[in-house]
Amino acid sequence: MQRYLIPAPMTALRVVLSLCAMTVASAPTAAQTTWQPLPEVAPSPAGNPTTPAKVELGKMLYFDTRLSSSGNVSCFSCHNVNDLHLAGTP
Repeated sequence: MQRYLIPAPMTALRVVLSLCAMTVASAPTAAQTTWQPLPEVAPSPAGNPTTPAKVELGKMLYFDTRLSSSGNVSCFSCHNVNDLHLAGTP
């Protein structure tokens, strides 16, 4: 009887992801040809420059749960900047 080694689930996942990455790396996707990289600094509208006070206000609002109807949810609840995937939403 012939024995086969079955890779651990994480190893199998790494193999699949590696193959996907090689496929993506070989040819540009529609997104790569359509979209441009983000600028280093976000552009400001004319007559409304970005200031440290506005940036601080934005941070406060992003984490403020009082803006939700229940008072328990903030933007950060779904769009966790520490997760890097932002809950799969834009």
